[in-house]
Amino acid sequence: MSERLLAVQGSSFWGAPVIGAMYLLGAPALLGLAWLALQLTGRDAPGYAPVVFVGLVVGFLILTGVVYRYAFPRQGGAEFFEDGVVVFKSWSKVETIPWDELASYSLPADDHVQLHRRGESGPDRRLTVPTPEPELRAQVIALLGARGVTRTG
Repeated sequence: MSERLLAVQGSSFWGAPVIGAMYLLGAPALLGLAWLALQLTGRDAPGYAPVVFVGLVVGFLILTGVVYRYAFPRQGGAEFFEDGVVVFKSWSKVETIPWDELASYSLPADDHVQLHRRGESGPDRRLTVPTPEPELRAQVIALLGARGVTRTG
């Protein structure tokens, strides 16, 4: 990559909730596996076990949605270079996007900017730039505007 123009880091507030959520998400999986093991070995499981298992799976799905919707866009960071943007998340791979692949951006919340690639039908939550401070958000928006990336929504 060429010269770095701006570096952005997400809020550290979301680190503990995400780690806590991951521990909570592991509990339903372990209980579900225990129930399945009882069923496969022919041992009698309590009559309420299927209800508990379904409840835990529903809770797992709701918690996953909350983590995905609120914590994920605020994690990680981004670096803006002369020839493109590098978006990184703390638990996923780095995405490198050349300026000519960026179609637009949107502002779904006060603490992050959503980038949109050309040719994609909807937003990709991995392509978010966390902006925990208003001044940093203004710098990101100004830099995107200077590179010809327009705002949508």
